[in-house]
Amino acid sequence: MNRRTGKVIDCSIGEAKARRDQARAYIDVAEIVLADSASRYEAQVAAALAVLAAIAAADAVCGPKLHRYSREQDHAQAVALLETVDVDDPSSPIKLRQIFALCRPAHSPTAGARG
Repeated sequence: MNRRTGKVIDCSIGEAKARRDQARAYIDVAEIVLADSASRYEAQVAAALAVLAAIAAADAVCGPKLHRYSREQDHAQAVALLETVDVDDPSSPIKLRQIFALCRPAHSPTAGARG
């Protein structure tokens, strides 16, 4: 697909379930990381895992309803697809967008480089 519409791939029910399971696994590991340590770097790892969980969860929601999900790098397409799905929490796309906005500084090359 072109850059404007982003890369969207087909998704079966099985793939959507796998993305759901991945989302849960990311959160489980993030919780373990936070329970075992409180260092800034490990908190950043837990945050990164939480972002991955949010992406996988969005894919798990979009997959069964749209039969597709986004594979676009900037994740704006994931939000756009989630906006088209009827979900219990209509603020889900807003929350996903906020997660992406919050994670950008934490994933910069110099994040945590200063003491």
